[in-house]
Amino acid sequence: MKHTLITHPHTDQVQIKSSQGNYYFDDQGNKILDMESGIWCASLGHNHPEILEVIKDQYKSLSHIGKRLLPDSVDKVSENLLKISTLDGKCMFLNTGSEAIELAVILASESLNSPKIIGLKNNYVTAFGKASTYDLTLDIKHCFECTNNCTPECKTIKDQIEEGSIFI
Repeated sequence: MKHTLITHPHTDQVQIKSSQGNYYFDDQGNKILDMESGIWCASLGHNHPEILEVIKDQYKSLSHIGKRLLPDSVDKVSENLLKISTLDGKCMFLNTGSEAIELAVILASESLNSPKIIGLKNNYVTAFGKASTYDLTLDIKHCFECTNNCTPECKTIKDQIEEGSIFI
């Protein structure tokens, strides 16, 4: 990319041309499983017809909200999320996945004693902050070719993560 500043340390940039369901398709015609959910909290998959209809309908009445001007549907979503999760509390909506990851790392760090932060190589979680630097980086590229079906004996991840770590 000539005119875009890449703020994360990926060693291989892929040019995405389209997406469908859980997959991206690059400029070489490769099908790539989306394991990031999108940089901007787009965790709905790609181009699902029912979700596209809901988005279009919503956009007709309200396309953007702020932190002080909230529709009542936000509280209904919070109620449903808490019900699904079986947690008791409140929901906090943030603007980006980066903010959510950063908050999770801060909260985990506060409850753990000097936790090691462990992440996957070439995995984008945030551009800046505590969550952007790992104490240990795991390279799982060979896992995609492995035929052992992730047995407990596999040492790729198992022996790398110690109790009290934060794994992103």
